[in-house]
Amino acid sequence: MRVRHPPVTLALILTLSLLAALALSVCGAPHDEPSPAWPTRSPGNPGNPCFQDPPGSPRPSIETAIVVSAGVMTVDEPLNIVGSGFLPGEPVTLALVIDNIVSYLVGGRTAEQPTANAVGAFTVSLDSIRGDGDRGSGVLERAPGIRTIRAYGEDGSLASFPVVIISANAPATSVLSSLTATAETRPNWHCNSLEVTVTVAGAGFMPNEAVTVTVINLPPGNPDETLVRGFATRYGAFVLDTTLRGVAPAEGADPEMPIEPGVYTILAEGDNGSEATGALVVEDR
Repeated sequence: MRVRHPPVTLALILTLSLLAALALSVCGAPHDEPSPAWPTRSPGNPGNPCFQDPPGSPRPSIETAIVVSAGVMTVDEPLNIVGSGFLPGEPVTLALVIDNIVSYLVGGRTAEQPTANAVGAFTVSLDSIRGDGDRGSGVLERAPGIRTIRAYGEDGSLASFPVVIISANAPATSVLSSLTATAETRPNWHCNSLEVTVTVAGAGFMPNEAVTVTVINLPPGNPDETLVRGFATRYGAFVLDTTLRGVAPAEGADPEMPIEPGVYTILAEGDNGSEATGALVVEDR
């Protein structure tokens, strides 16, 4: 006698058989190939994109340098400039930087500016910084002082060299220069000694002129002593101060003055030729 299965029962049996076959094929059979290993480390930092050159832009050298034949000069004397580290064939423009706004083309507008050779170097000889006549003389009146000669490469290279520009017609002695000085004596309790603070003020010097102040009539056996060095402002004035400190005395002894009380002559000398003298009064404690 044949048993008949309802259609629903047959469908259920076929579905279960299919699921069992799939389970055996996925989990029951062994894998011949091992699973790929997990990466042991993550990729490195690609870097800050803000500091990457844009596509196709030239990459300026980071070792550019120039050397000027003289560190101290006027704007009317010859000079040589040598440069290296620029890009091959790169045109270069030389400028005297007077401040953060004003610059002057070295050699003037008619001077031929250099071009780097096949290895990125150049040398140029110029008659003067001023160059072509009186053009730009108003700008160059502001040139004396510590300045910078800068080389600008057309492809982005940059180099600079410090120079001191002096006035060609600086007076040997300025009759309008003046100098005053004050001295204050006070104890230094920390060191058990005395100290004298000297303040020197001058006017009538050259703009931005370097100034050295010395005492010129110290007692016999004492050499001329440099008090302080500094620079005049763009208006030719300065205020400089220094402190003279005495040596700590032996135990039980009174502290000594770093400089004997009295009236001294001080001299302020500028590197462009300005001079002025004044009196320095040092009082006892």
